[in-house]
Amino acid sequence: MSTQKKSLPRHILILIILFCMTILTFTGTTEYVIKQVGLNQLTQSNDQYLNRAFQRSIQTFGILSAVKVGLAIFEGTEVGVGINLQLGDVVQSAYDYVDLAWRTVLLSTVVLLGTKYLLQMADLVDQWFLLGTFILLMVRVIFIRIKTRVKLNRLIQDICLVTTVLTVALYLLLPLSIAGGRYLSEKITATSVQEAETGFAELMNDLVPTHDGKGGLLSKIKETKDRIKQIGTYLTQKTSQLSEWVLKLIAGFLFDAVLFPLMLFIFLCWITRLMARYLFQIKLHRTFKEDLENMFKRYYTTPNS
Repeated sequence: MSTQKKSLPRHILILIILFCMTILTFTGTTEYVIKQVGLNQLTQSNDQYLNRAFQRSIQTFGILSAVKVGLAIFEGTEVGVGINLQLGDVVQSAYDYVDLAWRTVLLSTVVLLGTKYLLQMADLVDQWFLLGTFILLMVRVIFIRIKTRVKLNRLIQDICLVTTVLTVALYLLLPLSIAGGRYLSEKITATSVQEAETGFAELMNDLVPTHDGKGGLLSKIKETKDRIKQIGTYLTQKTSQLSEWVLKLIAGFLFDAVLFPLMLFIFLCWITRLMARYLFQIKLHRTFKEDLENMFKRYYTTPNS
C-alpha cells in the first residue's frame, strides 16, 4: 500500500504534464517554440541547399542534353562532296557514356525535388504526429496502472514507440540528414563533380560551336566536313577522360542526392529507436521469451502437470 501511495502522485503528475503538452501542441505553441529554438534556421538552410542543388542539376542536365544531341547528330552524319564520312563507330562509345550520366543526373534531379516536397510535407504533418504521440503517451500512462491488461499494455507501448520515432524523424532526423548530406557533399564530392561539370561544359562548346553566319554554302559545307573530322579525332583522344568525367559525375550526384542523406537518416533512426526503446524500457528478448513460455504452456503441457 505504501508503494502505491508513493507512486500515485508521480503517476498523476506525469498525466498533468502530458495533458498540458497536448493542449500546447494543439494550439501550436509547442511547434512555435521548437522552431524558434533552431529548427527554423535548419529548415531555411536546407531549403537554400536544395534550391542550389536543384538549379545546378538542371544546368548540368542541360549541358548533357546538348552534348547528347551533338553526339547523336555526328553519329549518323554522312558528308559526301567527294568524301563519304561516317562517324557512328567513333561516337557510339562517347554517346553511351554521356547517356548514362544524363540518366543519372535526371534521377538525381527528381530525387532532389522529391526531397524538397518531402520536407514540406513533414512540416505540415509533424505537429499532428506530435499531438498524437502525447495523447498515446497519456493512454499508456493510464493503462500501465492496469496490470491485468498485459497484451494491451504491450500493444500501446509498441504504438507509442513507433509514433515517437516517427515524430522525432519528422522534426529532427529528416532535416539533420539533409544538412549532414550537404556537409559531406562539400567535403567529399564537390571537387570531383565540379571537375566533371567543367569538362562536360568544354565538351559541349567543342561539339556545338556558334556560327556568325558569314560565308556561302560551299564554305559552310567545307567547314562542316573539317569539323566532323576534327570531332572524330577529338573524341578518340577524349575517350579515357570522358569516362573519368562520367564516373565522377555519376558517383557525385548519387552520393549527394541519395546515399549521403539516406545513410544518415537510417543511422539517426537506428539511434533514435535505441533511445526510445531504452526510455520505454522495452526488452524484446524478454518479451519474446515470455511469449514462447506462454505458447508452450498452452499447447504442450501434459494433463498430469
